[in-house]
Amino acid sequence: MSIDSGREYSIFSMNTEKTDQQVGQIVEDTRNKNEELIKNYSPEKISQTLKIFTAKARQCLKERFADIDVPISDSQIIDPLFVDDKYRDKLQKQLYELSDNCSGSYGPVNKRPLVFLSDSLSLVNNYNLADTIFHEMFHSTGIKVVFFEEQAEKTDNGVVLANKDVVADGRVGLAQQSPHSQYPSWLLEEGLAVYESAAFCQKLVKKLPRKFRKEFILHKQLELNHKTTDINPLYAKLYIDLDTKTSSLYFHRRYGLAGQLIETMIKRIPQNEQKDFVKTIYIARNDPKQVSRLAQKIDHYYGSGTYAKILKCEHDEWSVSSILQKIQS
Repeated sequence: MSIDSGREYSIFSMNTEKTDQQVGQIVEDTRNKNEELIKNYSPEKISQTLKIFTAKARQCLKERFADIDVPISDSQIIDPLFVDDKYRDKLQKQLYELSDNCSGSYGPVNKRPLVFLSDSLSLVNNYNLADTIFHEMFHSTGIKVVFFEEQAEKTDNGVVLANKDVVADGRVGLAQQSPHSQYPSWLLEEGLAVYESAAFCQKLVKKLPRKFRKEFILHKQLELNHKTTDINPLYAKLYIDLDTKTSSLYFHRRYGLAGQLIETMIKRIPQNEQKDFVKTIYIARNDPKQVSRLAQKIDHYYGSGTYAKILKCEHDEWSVSSILQKIQS
């Protein structure tokens, strides 16, 4: 078992007799293959809208990291690839770690963030596109670990036929995704991405050319009129009914609650300590050795065992809601 650090990512390998150099070459070949596959389904030229949203996301990420005294270089932020939604099924059959109905995805095995495009404006409109672009680019800023393992393919009698190389996402920021992770944690990483993406969209409307602002202004109006008790409407997507020409906020509750959790955690501590707490989260995203310090802070503020509950949280809204209620109590 070994961890081999690369320039952009690290490799966690186990159950293999290959050298670090051999493993590194296999992983890099897989990443390049996946990127080329995605490029096959990506347009050669992207629209001005996507260029502006990507540039603004990059700028905002740099500013956000600087604001909390954790500066980040341009090379640590990865621009997304865009894919027409009609190719979703083809990519799902060939790529690891691509969930159903996702608007975007990021994992170091696929090298770059992926954002799906669609002709339908119901859920794929300027507001949601900007939110998704920033969200996936945010994930690309954390520590990136690729998992490698040799798995023996055996007959029913236990005869080894061949060894299969398994290359998978190991860790993205605070999310541990390795197939052998004791806890495939997700909540802190995903909640922070939801929280920061909402903040980005709030800032973006003031910096956009007028012709791009319509959906952002619409989302703001719906936020002000929305009545909800458990999720801030900031963490909702914009849904546009093309038949009735009406609009509403759409909550993917699991992720909305994750964003709400981060907001609540920050607001529940003294204001003069909030920046340091957020800084601790950001530092831990890029250095696993600092996770214990983050865990200590969380348990200090919200009670012993809170970090463990967050770490073990299942990937469903009921589990997130339970932790949110604990933080709020």
